[in-house]
Amino acid sequence: MKKILAVCKRHIKCFLIGCAFVVICLVILEAALVPLSSSSKFCGSCHEMEGAYESWLSSAHHSNKNGISVACTACHLPPQEKYFRHRTVKAWAGVRDIFMHFFGGEYEEQRSQQKVIDTLPNEWCVYCHNNLLEQPGSTAVAKVHQKSLSQPEEINYRCVKCHDNLHGKKMTTITSATNEKADKEPPEPADNYYCYVCHNNFDGEELTLEHELVGVGCEKCHGISDKHSADEDGITPPDIMYSKEMINSFCISCHPEKELAEQMGHKPFLALAETARGYCTDCHGSHQMEVRTRRWDKQTRKLIWDDGVRMMKDDSPPAQK
Repeated sequence: MKKILAVCKRHIKCFLIGCAFVVICLVILEAALVPLSSSSKFCGSCHEMEGAYESWLSSAHHSNKNGISVACTACHLPPQEKYFRHRTVKAWAGVRDIFMHFFGGEYEEQRSQQKVIDTLPNEWCVYCHNNLLEQPGSTAVAKVHQKSLSQPEEINYRCVKCHDNLHGKKMTTITSATNEKADKEPPEPADNYYCYVCHNNFDGEELTLEHELVGVGCEKCHGISDKHSADEDGITPPDIMYSKEMINSFCISCHPEKELAEQMGHKPFLALAETARGYCTDCHGSHQMEVRTRRWDKQTRKLIWDDGVRMMKDDSPPAQK
């Protein structure tokens, strides 16, 4: 050992020059190979990645109206601007993939995909998608994005927990009832204007409008309610009302939980990850009267309070205090 150290001391300049030469060669080699090894086509050159590459070609990250193609390395590695971290993770991933290619046994595509979903951090997604709160698709989406940004380590609010089908076609959001009619003409919008005579605050309200456009009118949820609509004093309740505890079970009667679990945005809700959003209407429109002049027990339909105003004086029941 002493002899080796003595030799190094005598030839320290040559040793340092040699080390510098090796480093320079590695840098040049890396610079020459990076454009090749960072391309998505290179990633798909291994037979294990052929399926992922083909599905990427038809995904929104490659096939989109803006003509933008996002390479595999943009999602599966740290940002390139973080040079040393990007190169280190890339080198490790390359060595690991080569080892698994020759010595790892049979490749299991589904297991590999699940591993990516379980480990891909939000940081790599929001590096490009950095305006999530500026252009939300809806109020519900904005709430989920806000939670995802504030709690990036919470597993149920990680980006890929909802966006888990980024390779290829996205999950459909139609229900089974709609799916059965997918090949038929779209339904006529529901006519709710008989209800809007009194309840005009629901004309255009999010939940009402979404259902109205696919032919689902007020009576689907609240019954025909002829006596309610004929009572100008508004003392007679609708045929059907819903307490908070009844909301989810009724919604699921048309929107099956199994299908909701396959749709983007519902996984955290079904996983009960956020108690503040425990009901469907917490995201899909509040669907409540802004000003109440009558209040009923929603289970018994019994009038428990009203403001005392009457339109039909002779036939009207006394006010409830």
